[in-house]
Amino acid sequence: MLLFSFIRLADYLIVNTMHVLAVNSVSTLLNFLSEQLANTPTLADIQGWNKQDEEAAEEDKESKEADEDAKVSAGNIDVSFWNRNCSGKRRQ
Repeated sequence: MLLFSFIRLADYLIVNTMHVLAVNSVSTLLNFLSEQLANTPTLADIQGWNKQDEEAAEEDKESKEADEDAKVSAGNIDVSFWNRNCSGKRRQ
């Protein structure tokens, strides 16, 4: 009976220690998240970021299209220059 009582006491100590550790961990997590919540931007700020991202994406798309148009026209100039000056003629 003495061994059974000792095992029960050890079990209670271990369970109590685990409970204290769990409560401390959750309390620490709650404090951390509360601090982060204080630094969270407002909903209007977040929605403003979304609009800025959309505008930036649209500007990037327009600039890429302009770059592609410039490359195509530059490519046509190079080809036409080649056709005018070097159209199958060999220099002697």
